[in-house]
Amino acid sequence: MSIVRLTAVAAALLCVSAPARAESPHRYAVEVSVVRGGVERFQARTLIAEPGQAQAAVSDGDQTYAFTADLAPAPGEPLLGRLRLQARLTVDGEKLAAPTIIFNRDSRTSMSMREDGADVFVTVTPVIERTSGRGRRPE
Repeated sequence: MSIVRLTAVAAALLCVSAPARAESPHRYAVEVSVVRGGVERFQARTLIAEPGQAQAAVSDGDQTYAFTADLAPAPGEPLLGRLRLQARLTVDGEKLAAPTIIFNRDSRTSMSMREDGADVFVTVTPVIERTSGRGRRPE
C-alpha cells in the first residue's frame, strides 16, 4: 500500500472518530438525596467536570447537609474509560456516608445505601454536548 493510500486511510479514520470524541461526555450531573423515616431531608443536583470537584450544601434550620465529590479516571482502568466518583455526605459536619462509584464514562449509574438510619441515593448522568453552528448545546 502506498504512503498516499495510508495517509488517506488515516485521515478517513480521524474524520470518523472525531465526532465520537466530540460527543463524549466531559460533564456529569450528580444527584444526591437523603431520606429518613420516609421523608426526604436533603436533595441536591450539581454538575461536575471531568476531572473535577463539586459541592452542594443546604440547611433546613435544624441541620446542615453538605455533599462534596471528586471525579477522576478510575485508577488502573484508563484504557477502559471508566471514571471514579468519590463522594462525602455530612450532616452538621459529621460524616453520614462516603460512597465511591466506578462507572463507564458514557453510562448513567445509580447507587443506594443505608447509613445511620438514612437511605442515601446517588445518581450520575453524563451530560452530552453536541456542537452546532451556534456553539455547544447540552442534552
